[in-house]
Amino acid sequence: MTNYEEALTEIALSGFQVFEDLVRIPLRRITLLFGPNSAGKSAVEDALLIFLDIFKPVDTWESLRESPSSFDTFPSNRFKRLRKHWRRTQEEPMRFAERMCIFLSKNYLNRTYEVRVVFRLIPADEDSVHDESFPFYVCRDIEFLLDGESILLMEEFEKIGINLEHTYLKGFDGGCGKNVIEEIVQHLELASNQSAQVCIKNNGWLWITGEGIRIDDNKRFDIQHFEFHCEHDLGLVDEELHNILQSVSRFAELYNSISDQLIRDIDQEPGFYPNLVPASRKIPNEQDLVFLINGTYFKENCSLNKFHLHVQGAQEYRALAESFACRLVPEEDREHVHPDESLALNVNRMLTDYLFAERGYHLDMDYRIILEPGQFDDICTGLNAGEILPGEFCLLVRLFLVDAQGRQFSFDEVGSGLGYVLPVLCEISDYYNTLVMLQQPELHLHPALQAALGDVLIDASDKSTGSQLTTMIVETHSEHLLLRILKRIRQSQNGRIPGSGLRITEEEVSVLYFNPNYDGTTEVKHLRISPDGEFLDRWPRGFFSERDQELFDE
Repeated sequence: MTNYEEALTEIALSGFQVFEDLVRIPLRRITLLFGPNSAGKSAVEDALLIFLDIFKPVDTWESLRESPSSFDTFPSNRFKRLRKHWRRTQEEPMRFAERMCIFLSKNYLNRTYEVRVVFRLIPADEDSVHDESFPFYVCRDIEFLLDGESILLMEEFEKIGINLEHTYLKGFDGGCGKNVIEEIVQHLELASNQSAQVCIKNNGWLWITGEGIRIDDNKRFDIQHFEFHCEHDLGLVDEELHNILQSVSRFAELYNSISDQLIRDIDQEPGFYPNLVPASRKIPNEQDLVFLINGTYFKENCSLNKFHLHVQGAQEYRALAESFACRLVPEEDREHVHPDESLALNVNRMLTDYLFAERGYHLDMDYRIILEPGQFDDICTGLNAGEILPGEFCLLVRLFLVDAQGRQFSFDEVGSGLGYVLPVLCEISDYYNTLVMLQQPELHLHPALQAALGDVLIDASDKSTGSQLTTMIVETHSEHLLLRILKRIRQSQNGRIPGSGLRITEEEVSVLYFNPNYDGTTEVKHLRISPDGEFLDRWPRGFFSERDQELFDE
């Protein structure tokens, strides 16, 4: 991936929705998802959300369990999302796939990270079944791979291991990791010989085995659960229990230290939470574009509730309104404001440079200053009249549409395509977004504008403009958008690109076709692209063959 080293590179799924066997989905600077509706394209977003569920912190109340020996370790509200996407089978009485797998790969600081999460179903005891339609316990297995080699593996209620020969450990913990590891190994081997066999050293791996292995809410080895298991299930007492727990605790410290560091690296930007623009978006009305914004450069310096104003601006446009309000902040202070003025400038540039150049459509704002009684009195008496800075006060901001002649419009007075594409422009133009997922960005745009939208996507993800956007996942049915991107690949290769911001290579584009099978599963076909913008693989079912069928009778 040229110039896009730090980014998500792949997601792989099995036992998930329409995917039975493991399906690998390569992600690039621009990833285009084609295929019929209900073929599984939205599974990418759903899997990323589940992955976020796994790795985000859990509230204390959410992690409460009836018993420390409970099998069901996945918090209940997150489990609902998990169960919703679990692959159904036709076999009775199981009806669910035995495993659900979500693998995620990422490049960060010239290293390749991969996290493999596997959810396993274990039949529950009849007395423990809370839902007869889902009589299972759910176990989580987590494996970390670094530079293609496994380094940590935890299989709940079975085993947990560290690859002692991984090169990462040579420099771990300030270079003293080797001595620590050797000491831990010695302690574990001694404890195992004296009591129960919990330590196994095999092919460079150090393992702790037993039903007491569990992942806590922070993805760490739960030593308290292991202690409970040793005492109540294995019946270890006094010296035996002390020796085992002392040794395993040191193992847990090492495992958790490595795991914590890997998770910190994986959680660095670019992250794995997609900023979504759904296909269900609507044209903004006037109320959607009016906002109350706090003063002193948009910090919480006053309570807007005091004014009893009921303003319901749409959340997807709030950052845009604040970006326009940056005009009211002294220039020397604008670098401290988030979002800064770049969002408003970029949205207008996309509108005027690519999409609506002929009409010159762009956004502007009007505002009113809201004063508290004391502020109003000071201004009236002249105490602060010479120092009035609108950005220091609470503001009522209204966004509106303007054409090249300066005439104002509401969005329902122009073609609907403009209103539908505005949320797309807001997300891809936000400097702080790194991962964006767009559902049918071409909605209500005529073919010429759909092609121009291809240029917009390339420009918005161009690093030379300062964009942080590393991965753009686009669910689309538009051949015009695709053909424009292929054209820019070809022009980048032959040196005829009309502008540096439109330069893109075949390595930076992933085209995926989701092809449904008769048995309810879906096959994902990765269509390779040549350097001159041609497909190297046949398009499933013909390249947009519906158009040819309408044009030619025979």
